Amino acid sequence: MSRFFKILIGIVLIVSGALQASSFVGFKKNVISVKIDEKAFYNLRTVQFTIGKTGIQSIDALNEQYKVRLVKNFFKLKADFINERNKDLQQWLLFYFETPIDVEQISREYASLADVLVAEPIPIHTVFKTPDDTRLTDQWHINQSNDADIDAFEAWDMETGNTSIIVAVMDTGVEWWHPDLAGALADRTNRNTIHGNIWINTAELADTNSTVDEDGNGYADDWVGWDFVTGNPNLLDLGDDYDQEDNDPSDHEGHGTHCAGNVGAINNNALGVCSAAGGWGEDAQGAGNGVKVMPLRIGWKDFPSGRVSMDFAAQAFIYAAENGAHIASCSWGSSETTALKDAINTFLYGTTSPTASDPQIRLIFVAAGNDGNESQAYLNSRDDCISVAATNANDGAPSWTNYGTWIDISAPGENILSTSLNGGYASLDGTSMATPIAASVAALIWSYQPSLTATEVENYLYQGAENIDANLPATHIGKMGAGRVSAWNSLSLITPNQRPVAMADTSSLAEDDSVKIAVLNNDSDPDGDPLQLSVLTSPQNGSVTQLGDTLRYVANQDFFGSDSFQYKIDDGNGGLDTAMVRITVRAVNDPPQIVGLPQNLILNPNDCTSLNMANYQQDVDTPDSLLQWSFSVSDPTALSYTYNPATDTLEICSLGPTGTYFVYTTLTDDSGAFDQDTITVTVELPSALAAVGKGTPDKFDLKANYPNPFNPQTTIAYQLAENDYVSIRVYDITGRLVSTLVDETQKAGYYKILFDARHLSSGIYFYVMRTSQFVKMRKMMLIR
Repeated sequence: MSRFFKILIGIVLIVSGALQASSFVGFKKNVISVKIDEKAFYNLRTVQFTIGKTGIQSIDALNEQYKVRLVKNFFKLKADFINERNKDLQQWLLFYFETPIDVEQISREYASLADVLVAEPIPIHTVFKTPDDTRLTDQWHINQSNDADIDAFEAWDMETGNTSIIVAVMDTGVEWWHPDLAGALADRTNRNTIHGNIWINTAELADTNSTVDEDGNGYADDWVGWDFVTGNPNLLDLGDDYDQEDNDPSDHEGHGTHCAGNVGAINNNALGVCSAAGGWGEDAQGAGNGVKVMPLRIGWKDFPSGRVSMDFAAQAFIYAAENGAHIASCSWGSSETTALKDAINTFLYGTTSPTASDPQIRLIFVAAGNDGNESQAYLNSRDDCISVAATNANDGAPSWTNYGTWIDISAPGENILSTSLNGGYASLDGTSMATPIAASVAALIWSYQPSLTATEVENYLYQGAENIDANLPATHIGKMGAGRVSAWNSLSLITPNQRPVAMADTSSLAEDDSVKIAVLNNDSDPDGDPLQLSVLTSPQNGSVTQLGDTLRYVANQDFFGSDSFQYKIDDGNGGLDTAMVRITVRAVNDPPQIVGLPQNLILNPNDCTSLNMANYQQDVDTPDSLLQWSFSVSDPTALSYTYNPATDTLEICSLGPTGTYFVYTTLTDDSGAFDQDTITVTVELPSALAAVGKGTPDKFDLKANYPNPFNPQTTIAYQLAENDYVSIRVYDITGRLVSTLVDETQKAGYYKILFDARHLSSGIYFYVMRTSQFVKMRKMMLIR
């Protein structure tokens, strides 16, 4: 088959395809799937979904005609999962009808609307299980004297499983508290005891509130997978969970639990059965070290065997992709729906519409079927899904296994002992068993070399398969795929990963400085794998940040001496090494700092002001306990100063002359380092008494203050063209009056007034002058 498929719009073709599959049992009677076009999507009114409307006129007309009671989004999508390549998944909807309808005919009517791209009924298929009451006391498929097994014992000397590899078991559910899956301490009533090889969504584990979606993936409290089954399409109550989708993917049928055991039953735990990638034992808390089994319930109990709905399957593929699954194990029949195809494409390629340039990023294993012929279902027809036939204990083909040139691989599927309900075990036949066994071998390959691509894992699976043509009837030769899976053969084809080597580094820097350390320059990897760098431990007297392949160390302020931290390198294939970086920080004397010293002072003639100089000194070097101030003035005939070291008080006095003068300050530590600053002192006549010019002004005016910005004093000049009442008031930025500078009748002339704001906080202030004939406002800024 072609790897890529034309979008199938015609419902007649879809229906006929479904009817050809022996596993097809009918369509859901009260729901259809609809994909609207992009323009219609942006016009959706989701608030109307609960009353069966969309806000799109053409669609709502049919919804009303056929009594749609509820509209839902087909897929629940994380915001960070949606991109340009898969955003059309948002255009898929589900329409639920009040009563059973002719879903094929009504789907055709919706498909004819301009706003609709696809409208389809939802097929239901049986799971592939051949009933068999035989129970074996061992697992021949794991290890057997005539070597028709999967060569697990030999492979376990190289790899037993890796917790970073996740396999989604999409089936009738999983007994996720089974002790051979979840650990010997597993208790269904206590989620904190569920460990083993069961996948746990840690973001949802702590909060037991089933209505809260901590990780924002659209599934509230999905701590151990999800149950997608909503309603019983056949209205045959066999005691299963048919109510609403929920966070409990329990298995009431047994098929899914058996498949889960074939994927990830815990090895070497003195209990029950083994699996190819089940790890090796469990710790004191019951945590396993094999691949993780993600329970996704998409099927239910029915007679004579369980069934699976294609809408639930599509939703499960998206959930598995969003939540990190590498492999999906699918032991059930299928038929093509466009929603299912979009979901599978997204799972495999990350986009609904893959091209030849898109790499495959995940794997899907599909049961071939148990009809004993060459018929194939939809997933089997795709050459990007791995179709699995079954073998028996003689490396032959059981009479019931499907076969054909479309088969990709074979695996043991007869008399397979695995986990069952109520903590038990059962032996079953079917390609349903062969499929998770093959998936587990693929997971073991991926565990051995996690950096492999999906295509590389698939190729190693095929290349390691053992040829079984000699044991097959002529009708089956060349029609059982690459052969029977062999875990040991496949692992032996992979070049063993060699651990990278991290070397210790040293560096030095001055106090209060930083240094970049290219630690990878001294490290190596025998395989040439790219190394991933991370900080393992933090330094005690500084901080480390990672800048690509470089680490930047910053010493804490004033620290000097020795410091160290540890880093780790990872080759991406399970190879790790660590090394220490040792730092020497050299002591450096920092000069003291003059901070916050007033830059401008205004004095009246023969006036004085005092400053507490302790408020304006800072020294970051603790050992420099002795700081000394020294001063000088620009004109000793106009200014004088007195400094009292005991109280750190500086008194500055005007000696009479008006003008602008300077006080020079120096702060020195006992190492001779120093800082300097200057105070500008303006000596002027008292406010409102200084004539700025001769004669009478020809107009009223309010001048800009000087200096501006200021701290804490500034001078405001104004002029009166004639005798008049005048007020000058200062307001803060909220309009609150903070000072009245003038409030009296004055003669015509030029004036200056001193505004002292030492009682105010930093900020913007406004001063307003008013006379009977003039109003003006200006802005000034106080900076403390």
